[in-house]
Amino acid sequence: MERFMQINFDLGPAQPPITPEKITEMIHWVPRRFRLCDFDQPLKAPGEMGPKQQDWNLRFPFEETFIPAFEEMCSVDHVPFSTRSTASFTFLKQVTDKDIEGVKTFLQTLAPFVAIRDCLAISFAIEYDRENGNPSAPQTHIGRLRSLAKPYDKKPTLETYSAADKLAQECVMAIHKLTCYNSATCIVAMPPSDPEKLFDLPKHLATQIATALNKPDKSDKAKTVRVRPGNKGLPCDKKLPNIEGTVEVSGDAFKDEIVLLIDDLYQSGVTMNYVAMLLLDAGAKKIFGLSCEKTCSNDDNVSRR
Repeated sequence: MERFMQINFDLGPAQPPITPEKITEMIHWVPRRFRLCDFDQPLKAPGEMGPKQQDWNLRFPFEETFIPAFEEMCSVDHVPFSTRSTASFTFLKQVTDKDIEGVKTFLQTLAPFVAIRDCLAISFAIEYDRENGNPSAPQTHIGRLRSLAKPYDKKPTLETYSAADKLAQECVMAIHKLTCYNSATCIVAMPPSDPEKLFDLPKHLATQIATALNKPDKSDKAKTVRVRPGNKGLPCDKKLPNIEGTVEVSGDAFKDEIVLLIDDLYQSGVTMNYVAMLLLDAGAKKIFGLSCEKTCSNDDNVSRR
């Protein structure tokens, strides 16, 4: 069965409701992430799909993140997207050569970033932790920086701060390219698993990103109230209950805000989507996510695709 989705240009990217059930369901979605540089021909000219094809065809691996980013970054006339099991696609109507060049530029911009399929309005990672998402391949540049920027419960060193600063610069450069993030009104770091950490990388990143973008940093309004246990190895239906009650969001601090939620690592996304749910419950309009790196696996015990 086909599903149709049309996003209102005046309202920006839609924010689906986030519920505990949706987060648990999300873990099993396939695919969970994709780079356009790995996707065969997202844009096809009239006639490439057969003689009856009169318009340009645009398709993405899934509707989440890709379609909202397209709607935000490309003002091109098109029919509503149709989503099937293998792709989401549309036909571009009455487009000019300039329009098509704009779409091609958009596709080139998105190509290296990892689009993530989750419950957030838009969710990207800058890069995989390993080259081409292959767990046996060497670390990517972003992966190496993140490893250097994580002291792992030890005292941070000058090398830690230097790598963290470079990682923050990478985030800012990515945000400038991904103009779909432009409507964000504040920055929030993912709350740490342990509030007593000697160095919190997401908070360090959020502080520098907020300064660079001249947007308020509201990370102190979403706090860890007790140590968050690790989810590794837990059955899928136990992951969310394992972390529930570990984070609290301040009363009306996020009323009508569009939050850009920053994290250094994205694996299953349960924790990020849980925090996003709390932010929406606190009155935020929508949540954008940006992670530095995406692990090759989508979860430690679900899928390694």
